[in-house]
Amino acid sequence: MLVATGYFDAAGNPCLKVHLAGVFVDTPGIEFETIIDTGFSGFLAIPIVRAFPLGLPLNGTASAVLADGNTSTCLTALCRLTIGKQTKEGLVMLQAQGTDLLLGMDFIRKFKLSMMMTKSEIILLDEDAIDQLRKDVQATPKSAALPAPVASASSSPPNGPKKRA
Repeated sequence: MLVATGYFDAAGNPCLKVHLAGVFVDTPGIEFETIIDTGFSGFLAIPIVRAFPLGLPLNGTASAVLADGNTSTCLTALCRLTIGKQTKEGLVMLQAQGTDLLLGMDFIRKFKLSMMMTKSEIILLDEDAIDQLRKDVQATPKSAALPAPVASASSSPPNGPKKRA
């Protein structure tokens, strides 16, 4: 089943709008634009100043190796993240700097999603949809799935011209 569709921002980043809230709140929370970062192994990274209005309970600290190889230590908190009709709790890395909210691979795993990208949109499907696609492909007869071979325009036989003795 289709879970959500996203888009590319002006810089070409794959983006998704999500709702974030503290774990003790019953509302879906505040809508944020996030960047899907498959190089980030965590659930969500958010600048600490953007996290304050959410009232996220602190959880501890964590160290992360950044893309440039440097190590950064930051506070962590718990949040509820909603996309479509699904809500999951996850660990948030509170960044001292930056402006972007990053969704990482733990987000993809917790929601059990697969991501497809076209030239204009991001498509997030759940595992059931992927399993169904896999079954449909496997059930398709090979003759229907593959195009017929194209006849060669060459006048030579497939193994090249025959040599005369």
